[in-house]
Amino acid sequence: MVLAGLFTPLIGGGFFGAKVATGAIGYLAATFLPVVTYGVVMASLHAMALERRFQSAAKGRRKFLRSAAIFTLVLAASAFAASTIVKTISAVTPSRVFRYRGQLPPEVTPNDQFYEVSKNIINPKVEAASWKLEVGGDVGSPFSLTYEELKALPWIEQYATLECISNLVGGDLISNALWRGVSLRVLLERAKLSPDAQRIAFHAADGYVDSFPLDIAMREQTMVAYMMNGDPLPDAHGFPARIIVPGLWGMENVKWLTRIEPVAATFRGYWQERGWADSATYNTMSRLDVPAPSAEVPLGVEVMVGGVAFAGDRSIQQVEFSADDGQSWSQAEVKKALGPYTWVLWTGSWTPDTPKLHVLKVRAVDGRGEPQIAQVQDSLPDGATGYHLILVDVMPPAEQPKAS
Repeated sequence: MVLAGLFTPLIGGGFFGAKVATGAIGYLAATFLPVVTYGVVMASLHAMALERRFQSAAKGRRKFLRSAAIFTLVLAASAFAASTIVKTISAVTPSRVFRYRGQLPPEVTPNDQFYEVSKNIINPKVEAASWKLEVGGDVGSPFSLTYEELKALPWIEQYATLECISNLVGGDLISNALWRGVSLRVLLERAKLSPDAQRIAFHAADGYVDSFPLDIAMREQTMVAYMMNGDPLPDAHGFPARIIVPGLWGMENVKWLTRIEPVAATFRGYWQERGWADSATYNTMSRLDVPAPSAEVPLGVEVMVGGVAFAGDRSIQQVEFSADDGQSWSQAEVKKALGPYTWVLWTGSWTPDTPKLHVLKVRAVDGRGEPQIAQVQDSLPDGATGYHLILVDVMPPAEQPKAS
């Protein structure tokens, strides 16, 4: 427990797991369970050893078999608890552990590599056969849809990048996918909203709820998605259906969707009640993926620099990088985006001419001409800001061996 308390802040989880998606209480509970089960296992082994020493062979065998069964159950519980906390922490681990360290990420993130964050220690398992999506509340024509009925409706398909509001500067809680689903507007029009409706709430199978203004809900690109990169949504990403709302932080893209309804303008969702911002528009971000942090590069040799940049539904107009801690900037080449709601890949080249430790930085300008915010700010309450930087060590040529 002490080691967990000391280590978690170092990997970006905050003191006592305060920045972990499940919060401090969930984190401590998940940490405490493996510790307790470990103690029980050790106590059981000790008791088994003592009893086998002082009991008769026949009685000892019976006791051993009974204890072994208990030990197996406890060990299974311990393994499950350990797996749970590893999944919980890995879901929020920031930029210190990259899947593609020193490489550009794939433009479309494979489903099994798409970042995952939820409020849960254990996510819900929803069965398509019994699932229904209810559209109700203060509407003229409430209705519900089965999974098959939802898929039978006219669909739209689009690339969209999601980013967690708790993502740190340079963090990896951001991914891009191709989504297919039904425009939310189609469902809301069918339900016949009242003229004074201002906000739409989305309820999930795990008790999570969030909402956003009606004008955003009525945009054609806001969808109830049921496919991700050509496959049904994985359980971890909201099967059978989830909200995809380009331009708003990941917390607004509700997973395991079960109910849609209009709510009062003052309605606040799960994370808003816990101090996170209600204005959920993405901040412009940019990240250095190449070279890797602390890389050693040769003096006088051209080095590739690259990464990703993202500004929600505002697109990216320009990316610049610096190799001298922001004293001068070079324009990067920006690859054409897959769509209006996705990140972009950017690259550049740099030939170091001084053998020393260099500070590389990156910044971006969104499609409206607004520059990325330079001021450093933590992710709470409305998303982290600041320029991502890495240190790169430029190494001088190796000394030539002296002639003998």
